Amino acid sequence: MKNRNGKLLKVYLDESQKHHGKSLYDTIIKKLKDAGVYTAIAYRGIEGFGQDGTIHFSKMVELAIDLPLIIEAVGDYESINKAIDTIQPVLQKGYMVLLDAQLVETKQI
Repeated sequence: MKNRNGKLLKVYLDESQKHHGKSLYDTIIKKLKDAGVYTAIAYRGIEGFGQDGTIHFSKMVELAIDLPLIIEAVGDYESINKAIDTIQPVLQKGYMVLLDAQLVETKQI
């Protein structure tokens, strides 16, 4: 197996955030794909708070509509930086965290 250097981008936002009437997380996932990142995933938190300090939670996660979301993307330096440039203008509330990552390639079946 060969390892290589990469980047991990984490985007924190609320599920209810919109961009031109669509879910912001959907817009961000598409921007990540267009930027050429290797992989991206969005997942819901069951409890959390953001910039405004409001705690969002649900005891019935299936019915909640404004839970915290995290989008993670892995890519090379160029694709992640390209993604950041396209995400920043649409992310009005939330955070992005950029980390160095060691990518471990696995054998494809």
